[in-house]
Amino acid sequence: MNPLPIEQQENDKVVIVGQMEIDKNNALIGSKKVIKGHAIFEINVKEQTIEVATFEENLIMYPIGKPTSNGLGVQVNKDGTKKLIMDPLPTKSNTIIKKPGCIYISALNRKNVLKKMQQRGIIKIVKS
Repeated sequence: MNPLPIEQQENDKVVIVGQMEIDKNNALIGSKKVIKGHAIFEINVKEQTIEVATFEENLIMYPIGKPTSNGLGVQVNKDGTKKLIMDPLPTKSNTIIKKPGCIYISALNRKNVLKKMQQRGIIKIVKS
């Protein structure tokens, strides 16, 4: 079966049947543990800029899933040993303030950001 030449092929018409609103929720896609000494850089693809990302700090008073005690105290076990018990301290959680059209990469410095972007195929560095 031979296909028709390009001049003789008929193009199908695209008709919009109906429009539907998309519910855009900020859902957690994933998380990444930052390597000690690294920083997270924000790469704006449209403006072609590299900056250090900004964070929003959240304070979590009592983490879910961990047992809590009734304040500070000493617990005596059955074998006579003593154990100090205290309520967990508040923990900090950092969240990146995401901007549209930006990519976030963890790296040691700006030079390594360029290397990682080149490895991922985002940019191509041409040496003259």
